[in-house]
Amino acid sequence: MVREFIRFRDPTGNVIEFVLRPETTGLDYHGSRNAGITGFSHVGLCSSDLARDEHFWTSVCNARVSDRIGDAPLMRLGTIHHSIALFPFHRAGIQHINHQVGSTDDIQRSFHFVRENQVNITFGPGAHPTSSAEFLYFTGPEGMTFEYSTGVREIHDEPAWRDRQFHFEPKGFCHWGAAPQIAAFKK
Repeated sequence: MVREFIRFRDPTGNVIEFVLRPETTGLDYHGSRNAGITGFSHVGLCSSDLARDEHFWTSVCNARVSDRIGDAPLMRLGTIHHSIALFPFHRAGIQHINHQVGSTDDIQRSFHFVRENQVNITFGPGAHPTSSAEFLYFTGPEGMTFEYSTGVREIHDEPAWRDRQFHFEPKGFCHWGAAPQIAAFKK
């Protein structure tokens, strides 16, 4: 029921599905509040071997490394700073899922909403030094970590871009000073 579809496993064992143009679309989802989501942005994947998995993504899927936090690569498939991030972990899995929101106001409204509703905030609000995005991470249903962000950098001058190295410590993740409380962000 889609124009194109591919499903595969990366070397760690993460199941990846790429879909191009669904034949039909379902009804728009309208939750109990407008979180300001403008679209899906990226996924953080757990990796049992960062070098091996980076080689897979860059050689087989033509990803390009935008930046690194420690040994963890942030990779792009288009112009957005990163579509895939790999984080060291002992097994396959999704480390986090990111949705873009329209503005800093949406980040702040969500921060107050999740805090008032006693949802576990795992990181932020803050600002990533890598992608320049302002962010908020929180625990969703079934323990999944979600990130809302806005203002992510785009890389349009592909030949001139050189990946940068950031420390795998709080200042490598947030230049506002927030420290992550997410297992795969910790060594």
